[in-house]
Amino acid sequence: MAKQLFDSLIIQLRSISVGDRVDQWIIEEHPEFIPEQEASVKSQLKENQQALSPEIRKMFPGKILNANLAMNAAYGRVWSERLKDARYGLVYKAAGYGEIADKLVSCWNQTSASPEFDQELIAGWAKVLSLVPYFTFKHSSANA
Repeated sequence: MAKQLFDSLIIQLRSISVGDRVDQWIIEEHPEFIPEQEASVKSQLKENQQALSPEIRKMFPGKILNANLAMNAAYGRVWSERLKDARYGLVYKAAGYGEIADKLVSCWNQTSASPEFDQELIAGWAKVLSLVPYFTFKHSSANA
């Protein structure tokens, strides 16, 4: 169970940090998809907020839960600004995740959005979340 929880957290680390770059690209390059994108994001934001419930907080180890909520908070903060609806970010700020969300968003803003910097972005998030000792990047050879 612990391995599954941790693996899910690492997938979330990769998905949210880099995924927002894709979201921003869609907004800039394909604005015709914004209505569908916003509907999908609103659903995801609502689902993410369930992790703040006392029942969920009791079920998961603190380190994993806090890293998850910090990433959700960063995602909520960014989308609050894009949707011009503060509710999505304020709920995490009220729960004490505002400062760490700011640090994660700062990583987004300080790291080039070019795909060759994805690993740097993920590593920056891992550092902020104190996850650095728990994973490494593995590079596969093109001939393998």
